[in-house]
Amino acid sequence: MTHGELIRQLRQARGLTQAQLAAGITHRTTLLSFETHGTRIDFQTMQQYLERLNVTLDEYTVLYNQANPSEKEAVRRLFAGLAPKLHQPAAQDWADAFLTRADADYQATQDIFYAALAATVRLTYAYRTNQFDASDPATQRARELIQHYLSGIADWGRFELSLFINNLFVFDADFVMACLNSTFHSVISYATSRFFRHDLPPLFGNLLIYSVKANNAAIFAFTQQALAKQLRHDRVAELVVLSHLFDFITAYRAGHRDAATRTALIDHLQWLGKTGMVNLINHYFPI
Repeated sequence: MTHGELIRQLRQARGLTQAQLAAGITHRTTLLSFETHGTRIDFQTMQQYLERLNVTLDEYTVLYNQANPSEKEAVRRLFAGLAPKLHQPAAQDWADAFLTRADADYQATQDIFYAALAATVRLTYAYRTNQFDASDPATQRARELIQHYLSGIADWGRFELSLFINNLFVFDADFVMACLNSTFHSVISYATSRFFRHDLPPLFGNLLIYSVKANNAAIFAFTQQALAKQLRHDRVAELVVLSHLFDFITAYRAGHRDAATRTALIDHLQWLGKTGMVNLINHYFPI
């Protein structure tokens, strides 16, 4: 399906004529040519069409990708389904199948997208199956590839954020802090996007876990402050619970160990399915 065909489908579904959609934006013949022949229009015109159709750019992107699944989108979806399973017994076979495909795509295209996802699967699988060896040459190459890529992007998009979240635990604290100082503002600026909103809980959550395990006060404080700022605009339930967890840990370290608060936090985290957070509390903050 072309962009023009999708716009026509959305227009007709809303009962608009070409003249009604184009009014005040372009000539009707411009829209006709776009819908029928795929004649190119500029991005501003597309935005205006979508605004009149009451379709956000995020929603349009989803619809277009569903109708036209590219190899990159297929690999992205495969990765999204694989990443949470890399600790399971069958993970080796799944990881090998993904790596075969991603490596072949990289050889064919030289697109860093495929190399970075392949490196992420290698690192994540090794970490979650307790096989991670920082001195292993293959591990070093994978980590350096991702770090080099992330360091070269000033304004991260969702792909860069995903790489950071998924590989966070294999980065050293200096690199993590450098990323937070240099790129965090660009990530938060996208927070109104429904796509990015899904990424914020794992971002803040993984940073919390990382800072506790590494006993890194700077990363802990940075993340706690950034989360507090985010909650002024968007009080997502998971972020609120994370904020309470930050407060609990801060109080715990100051000697105020409230068993009732701890129990309530564990209940909320279990309800959210955050087993890793529950394990973190039980291991590092016993009462």
